[in-house]
Amino acid sequence: MKKFSFLYLLFAVTIFIGSFLLFQVQPIIGKYILPWFGGTSFVWITSLLFFQTLLLAGYFYAYLLSKLPEKPQFIIHSTLIIISFAVLFFFFHLRPSPITPGLTEKPPDVLPVVTQVLIILFVSVGLPYFLLSTTSTLLQKWFSFFSQNKSPYSLYAISNVGSLLGLMSYPFFVEPVFSLREQGTFWSQSFLVVCILLIVCSGYLMLLHRKKPVDEQTANFTHARQKQILLWFVLPAISSMMLLAATNQMTQAIAPIPFLWLLPLCLYLISFILCFSKKVFYQPALFAYIFLVSMIIILAILIQSVIVTVFWQLILYSLFLFSAFMLCHGELYNKRPQIQQLNMFYLLISLGSVLGALIVAIIAPLYFIGLYWELYLAMFATALIAGLLLANSKDTPASRFVNKIFETKKEITIFVCFLITGFFIAIALLSFAAQKENSLGIWRNFYGTLRVTQRKTPDGTLACLLNGKIIHGCQFRETNLKHIPITYFGKDSGVMLAIQSLRQQNKHLRIGIIGLGVGTIAAYGKKADAITFYELNPQDITVAKTQFSYLSDSPATISVIAGDGRLSLQEQMKQHGPAKDNLFVIDAFNDDAIPVHLLTKEAFELYKKNIIPKNSIIAVHISTTYVNLAPVIKQLANHFQMSVTFINTPSKGLVLSPSRWALVSDNPQLLQTKGIKKNEQNITNSKEVQLWTDDYSNLFQLLNY
Repeated sequence: MKKFSFLYLLFAVTIFIGSFLLFQVQPIIGKYILPWFGGTSFVWITSLLFFQTLLLAGYFYAYLLSKLPEKPQFIIHSTLIIISFAVLFFFFHLRPSPITPGLTEKPPDVLPVVTQVLIILFVSVGLPYFLLSTTSTLLQKWFSFFSQNKSPYSLYAISNVGSLLGLMSYPFFVEPVFSLREQGTFWSQSFLVVCILLIVCSGYLMLLHRKKPVDEQTANFTHARQKQILLWFVLPAISSMMLLAATNQMTQAIAPIPFLWLLPLCLYLISFILCFSKKVFYQPALFAYIFLVSMIIILAILIQSVIVTVFWQLILYSLFLFSAFMLCHGELYNKRPQIQQLNMFYLLISLGSVLGALIVAIIAPLYFIGLYWELYLAMFATALIAGLLLANSKDTPASRFVNKIFETKKEITIFVCFLITGFFIAIALLSFAAQKENSLGIWRNFYGTLRVTQRKTPDGTLACLLNGKIIHGCQFRETNLKHIPITYFGKDSGVMLAIQSLRQQNKHLRIGIIGLGVGTIAAYGKKADAITFYELNPQDITVAKTQFSYLSDSPATISVIAGDGRLSLQEQMKQHGPAKDNLFVIDAFNDDAIPVHLLTKEAFELYKKNIIPKNSIIAVHISTTYVNLAPVIKQLANHFQMSVTFINTPSKGLVLSPSRWALVSDNPQLLQTKGIKKNEQNITNSKEVQLWTDDYSNLFQLLNY
């Protein structure tokens, strides 16, 4: 008895630490590579696809390994552990940390962005993550060899608890306290400890080695019905698609920060823990009602574009996601197999999860044009589950209603399917109509969805570029009006006041801008001026040139460089030297998708080298809804001993959108014009934050709830 108690404790500790590291490495490496690809939230979605695919590979490895006799299993897995240990140990002195590669390891830009992300993730954490992905399911199987009377599902619950704590500790403890380099180093050291524990587990099992029972050797799918096997695959696919699609929607609407990446994943894991612990936690009718009600509210927000505070968005999405996950994972637990089929059960769960991730990360950007239809598809599938559960539950209003009308379960099933399908067809038509209304074109790629709309106003016909719900610039269509800069860049906006100040002592200006939008700032260009735009999204460049005329109408010399603004600027300076700009504009934050790497100490060092000393301004557009970036700008200005002022411009109809700009200069006199002083905003009472660097940033503390 003591022998098996020690075995259980050893396995539980190893599984817990392994699962903790398995999920904590995801936000670490995701945040680390985010700046390399422009800060887009789709980096996280692609990362989840990578991690789920590698998890599938780990489960498949464990499944194949379990087919061998016990002794070869221990030898083969011990070899993998030793190789993983050696490889990670080798990188301790070759990288900033063993799992954080240098920029020289970034794949060439000629490859598709998704391919680049997958390659760098594989090079960074592929082997250690693969080993960790095998740990829980393999140790559960090994434990069942020697403890026939104790269910290994308790170890699965421990695994999920470790995973959950690994995720939750990141935004609240790890990210605010440790730099990325320290995070990578501590994680790597902990991984080496897990390798040692795994060797101990393997060695201890070798001592307890005995012949595997015959019935375990011959266990196969014949113990389970085909319908049950299909659900092992379909239910995880639905929950995975819901996880990634909703995460994408949330990070597009709020901010692509680890906290909002991790919240849905935490809810996902909590549902697994509850469903695989005690059946009492899963109440099908309750969660079906919660899901359907929250889904209808969210659909109303999505279709009607209702503005809801970040706090209530988080509450609604949390209820919506948690109830969806409980429905999928609760039904999955109800269809769980016997212990003999444990590895195949986990393999199919992982296979379904990868399918859901593939739909969101690969298929959707290629074929789902416009709205994020993958979220609607996940809603539809989960609504079918909820509707069928309510209709077939005992003594619920829904079941009493359908039982009065229909006599058989088959008729009830057909009715529910038709009802929910009809509802979603109506929703799809409404969404499509709202999307197509006054639309001149819709485009979608890795970086999101762009849409150009046109509508008549009392001032003239207005064309606008939108990314989701966020306007990225507008232009009047009338010949006598189309030269006027509007929205965030109009009269009395921060950038206009900066240009006005610089014109007082410069006949010609050189302007650099990170973020193209529709190219509105080109309207301020004069003959002999030079304006260079840096734009990450190649589709945005095409749209700005074909649907709007700010770039072509400007008398200035206009250049548009594709690629991440900071990396492109660095490359331009390397090849041609500093551009010696009078004005450098960072216009990449107004949709709350914050590319943090543009606001670090290293980024501002680059900007300073590119501008003319004592005759230039750095203008940062910070019209964010949910994130207050003013303290970060203030800290950067203090660090570089530069003056800073904040311009808050109220809305003036269609011509001027409400905007907020930070103007930074090493010449205080440039920030003392009447226009700037008139619109200056006092932020002396703003919170103090630690200086952001490439190795440290914390967006969580800046969220406006």
